[in-house]
Amino acid sequence: MENVIIVFKDDVNEKTVERLNGEIEEAYHNIPIVSGEVPEAAIPLLEKNKDIVTVEVDQRVHINGQTEDWGIQTVNAKQSWNSNYTGQGIKIAVIDSGISPHHDLKIAGGDIVYFLYYFIS
Repeated sequence: MENVIIVFKDDVNEKTVERLNGEIEEAYHNIPIVSGEVPEAAIPLLEKNKDIVTVEVDQRVHINGQTEDWGIQTVNAKQSWNSNYTGQGIKIAVIDSGISPHHDLKIAGGDIVYFLYYFIS
């Protein structure tokens, strides 16, 4: 069995995954994506399905030793945390278009750019 993320074009069709002996662990409500397990042989069948945009193997990422994110000091986060500003009522969206090489990350492929375009356009 492979851990996968399945992106549907429109609506999630759980039966498509179940018919191939897959098991959905989580379905996301705001976007047509599920994560779960499917037999390795089912991945090419899912990729050919006209209602599926992509099937990605859900890969684990491990940190080698960094204990505090470098950005905390860079943006003076501790000063902000101590200022009593809560951020209540503020909405922020972050679009991450990729991964830069870093010694703390083991990167094994993947392309998220088209995936973001699908949900933004």
